[in-house]
Amino acid sequence: MHGEEDFDDATGDLLSPLTETEFLQLLLRDLYGDLPGRITRLRYLGDQAGTLGSAGTIIIGGSPAYNAFTEARSSFVNGNYAATIILCQATAENLLAAAASLHGSQVPNRIAFAETLRLCESMGYVTAHDREELQKLANLRNPLAHYRSLDDPTHVDRRSIAEKTHFLEIMERDAFFAIALIMQLLSKRPFRVG
Repeated sequence: MHGEEDFDDATGDLLSPLTETEFLQLLLRDLYGDLPGRITRLRYLGDQAGTLGSAGTIIIGGSPAYNAFTEARSSFVNGNYAATIILCQATAENLLAAAASLHGSQVPNRIAFAETLRLCESMGYVTAHDREELQKLANLRNPLAHYRSLDDPTHVDRRSIAEKTHFLEIMERDAFFAIALIMQLLSKRPFRVG
């Protein structure tokens, strides 16, 4: 049970004894700690947007697809690489299943991604190369979303050891791949506008 002393009229923080000034210092450090990296990633997004249609793109799949895409972009710019990869996969799954559904295909609830890819390839929305790249994205997402033991070759720490590269470099590279793939997907029919 909580006593009266546990609640202080919301003047303190529930999770930390930091003062307002200390919170501000943490926030400023977070905002400006990687400013050059954020600018680079934002420019990269701008460069990738050049492949979209003359009037941009349409995000079909409702708010799940739209939110996944906008949050993936934000996560990417802010250097949240695992979130970028997971959100890019969510974007791809929602976009492609919605595209197949709009085309008139019966898309079952909770369709497997492999089936979505098969449907979209048969409709000409993705090529065989696109399908391979989208499956690669799914394979990057899976060990982030589901437990893998360290001896699993898809575990990021295992990849880090095998490649003799810091795991953050691997995550960054994977995030760049993921966001570029989604931007490429959005530049294709039926998402391209103009």
